[in-house]
Amino acid sequence: MESQLPQASSSASPTSRLEALPDELLQDILHYCLLPLPKEPYTLKEEQKLDYGKAVETSRKFPSCVLVSKRIYQTGQPLLWRHLRISSGSRLDVVLSMIKKNPELGKLVRTFDARSNPRVFSLLQAKEVVEFMPLLHALTIVLHVSKKHPHDLSSLKRLTHFKCAWYIDHQTTTTAQSLDHELILPVTIESYKQRSMRIVTPEALGKHFAQLPRLQELHIHIGMLGETGNLIGDLPQEAKIRVLTLTKTSTVVVDNFIEPLISHGIETGLTKLLSRLPRSLRCLSLTSTYLTRTHIPALQQLCSRLEELRIGNPRRGFNGTVQTEYDKMIRISDVEDMVLSVKEPRTLKRLDISGLAVSEQLKLGVSSLLTTLSLPLEVVIVLD
Repeated sequence: MESQLPQASSSASPTSRLEALPDELLQDILHYCLLPLPKEPYTLKEEQKLDYGKAVETSRKFPSCVLVSKRIYQTGQPLLWRHLRISSGSRLDVVLSMIKKNPELGKLVRTFDARSNPRVFSLLQAKEVVEFMPLLHALTIVLHVSKKHPHDLSSLKRLTHFKCAWYIDHQTTTTAQSLDHELILPVTIESYKQRSMRIVTPEALGKHFAQLPRLQELHIHIGMLGETGNLIGDLPQEAKIRVLTLTKTSTVVVDNFIEPLISHGIETGLTKLLSRLPRSLRCLSLTSTYLTRTHIPALQQLCSRLEELRIGNPRRGFNGTVQTEYDKMIRISDVEDMVLSVKEPRTLKRLDISGLAVSEQLKLGVSSLLTTLSLPLEVVIVLD
């Protein structure tokens, strides 16, 4: 009688297959499983290249994969620390505690994002981030405003992207006025995003900008546009600003009483700013900015060198989504004049008119913007 012996399975377990891979291939696989959060797109060109919503969903999809074996953990640990996003105060305490115990972990961090952390960084915590994460390339943080103690980030010699919001502790601060807060920045910064501008004086912001000779992208979120008229003048002459984003909080239309509130100082401040923009500028986003026909001449001049323009409108209906009409608002005919009056060769490739009133956007179908052959428009964005 012929006996049948059980044969050993030729198929190895998934873990052992991974273990058999060279370090380089294993690192590539883990890098895909631990994709970092993508850079938030600020231009239409970036949005075309990146499906941001999908990229956020797929980032850090399988962090537990590094726990399957000791070798995979050793290979994947640097990738886990490379891009940190802090979502809670307790997690921040844990991360800082681990890095202080093992400073080598801090040297692995390249991007540190604390935008969703509900707790504002203290002066000590901000100092610890700078001290223990010396190789940061990108930093997003909320800082305490202090008259006495400056935030010194100058030792971050590789920092190229910096996003900052400011916070005042009203329990310990008696004044409600803006403060001339000192922030010492490294000259390596190329992209700067500033929020909470009402808390910090324009003079202080001018001092911040004056430290950035390599600045190429500037993103400013403000409450009233009248505050920005002189900011560009503080930039170093070496700075070649290519992207400028100017936004403000959208205003819900209640009645005509709101008109003088949102237009106060805006026309003159924005006109002054537009007239001072550098010739290196290629992408201008005025999303949620209170534009009027007064600004058309300045925008017309800019269209001679812009590759991308996003036109804004802060006034929305009660549901917060429908663009509404207001006095002296920019119409589609004004956009045609701005763009088509430019002498050839024209450079504008991407145009966002989703901020115009809906009634004006509907006129795009018969607009000369779509029929002028000498206009190199590739993308026109309207309201969905």
